Amino acid sequence: MWLILRDIKAHEGRASRSVVITSLAIGQGGITPEAAKNDERMQLLYGNDLRELSKLGVPFVMAAGNDAEKPNRGDVDQIPMVLQDDDIPLIIVGASDWEGKRAAFSQGGPLVTIYAPGVDIECQNKEDKIKATASGTSLGE
Repeated sequence: MWLILRDIKAHEGRASRSVVITSLAIGQGGITPEAAKNDERMQLLYGNDLRELSKLGVPFVMAAGNDAEKPNRGDVDQIPMVLQDDDIPLIIVGASDWEGKRAAFSQGGPLVTIYAPGVDIECQNKEDKIKATASGTSLGE
């Protein structure tokens, strides 16, 4: 996170032309927004930089997570997504199917900003560049 912030600050005018998009999630899940806000280490590692990016006007978009079918994982529950707050306005994207319904694997809850198609998305295979089909919240970003 700090590398992104450092790069944006080092180049005049870059903040107004930037959007940060990530599918990165830290940990095994199960953390609540309240616990994350009270975790000094998480605030130092992520919260402070996310706040600064927000003050610079840089939108931060991230995937909601694909673990909704695991026990007690229906809502977004990983760092840095659970740091979303009034001073850290994140855009969290969940996956929907082609009928507009939340995908069974997509984590949801009050932190999700929007749902976008994330089921059976046509894309390229990264190894041999052949057409493939994939599903996941990262595809909706």
